[in-house]
Amino acid sequence: MLLGLLDGLTEKQIAQKLDQSPNTTHVHIKSIYAKFNVRNRSTLTALWLGKLR
Repeated sequence: MLLGLLDGLTEKQIAQKLDQSPNTTHVHIKSIYAKFNVRNRSTLTALWLGKLR
């Protein structure tokens, strides 16, 4: 799921790829954001690339 986010896939595309409901995917993505203490995909990507500390 994290790689899908970083690859730019939409939540719907990630859900289809993982064969789960879009709602389940959304909940997991929000959990990922909380774990990394970010609010959106661009901040998560910047963090992952080492641009934030």
